[in-house]
Amino acid sequence: MTVKDGERYRLDITEQKTGKKRTFTVLNEMYNYVKMYCLKNGIKPHEIIFPVTERAVQKQLKIVCDYLGYDGVSTRSFRKLFATNIYVNNDYNIVLVQRLL
Repeated sequence: MTVKDGERYRLDITEQKTGKKRTFTVLNEMYNYVKMYCLKNGIKPHEIIFPVTERAVQKQLKIVCDYLGYDGVSTRSFRKLFATNIYVNNDYNIVLVQRLL
């Protein structure tokens, strides 16, 4: 389900692996880009838009990091960075971090 929320769209998704429901927001430009992509490719509202596995993301991240010469970067480190930024930028609200993770 999508709901316009000011300059952003609020998206409700259900994670395929865990079945958890999540809500997040994206800028109008991002929403419109994904919407046009789906229309051009005949993807229906309840279909998976980008059929990418976690392992595929990890492989591509490694390729990019190797190219840029970065060591020690992983999807886990991105998760940790995300959590740390949310924690610090929201008055050290650990409950918010727990909900988002």
